[in-house]
Amino acid sequence: MSNNGDVIKIEPTFDRAGNANYQLISTEKGCNVEQQCVVYPERVIPVIFIPGVMGSNLKGKRKGKSIDIWNLDSPGRIVGSWFGVNANIRKQKLNPKETEVDVSGKVDERDEPFLLQDRRGRGWGSVAYTSYAPFLDWLQNSLNDFDEYQRGERYSLLESVMETETGDVTLSKDEVDLSYRYIYPVFAVGYNWLQSNADSAEYLGKQIDTIINFYQLKGKQCEKVILITHSMGGWLLVTIPRIWEGKKKCWA
Repeated sequence: MSNNGDVIKIEPTFDRAGNANYQLISTEKGCNVEQQCVVYPERVIPVIFIPGVMGSNLKGKRKGKSIDIWNLDSPGRIVGSWFGVNANIRKQKLNPKETEVDVSGKVDERDEPFLLQDRRGRGWGSVAYTSYAPFLDWLQNSLNDFDEYQRGERYSLLESVMETETGDVTLSKDEVDLSYRYIYPVFAVGYNWLQSNADSAEYLGKQIDTIINFYQLKGKQCEKVILITHSMGGWLLVTIPRIWEGKKKCWA
């Protein structure tokens, strides 16, 4: 078709098996319209965020009922839950054997069907909304910048360096271009910070296996994950090599 005609980009929908489907638009004969099907990469590298201490939502289970223990959807909610509570009641509520991760926290959803799971399904409700929601949203949007190729957040890495280590250099254009051959679904894995680091690391290991298996069952190429940690979340990575053989599945 002529380059002078209109161009319509067709975004895919995805079935339960992860297959892309395209709904093309019928046009009149002689209508100079080009329809471009947007194709997303088949290779997946999940990016998993692990929060700091007290940064995961917790709930308690007593007599088969879920009890709100630690929820950081808003400052007022957490203050209202614990203001004036005496030491004995705090000790009873914050029992590592009677608490578990609460994944029902607040989540701001976005239209990201090509990631094959919504943000709640990727665990965002398990971590503190007040502390981490803006960062997680920025990170996912930056990694979703396919429509801003050579203009998005990733291309700013050609001009800046994180300056975390002496001798760091900026990325090359080839390295940034390579990143667009993958999709990077951002996950959040909250953990029970009342338990030992060994228990939490074992839980994290199982979650990583579950995430990788999910994409493999959808026919995607997924072998490793990237781990991003905050505060005590980093200590879990120290524990993992001792108890979890899956350490080779991660970049941290």
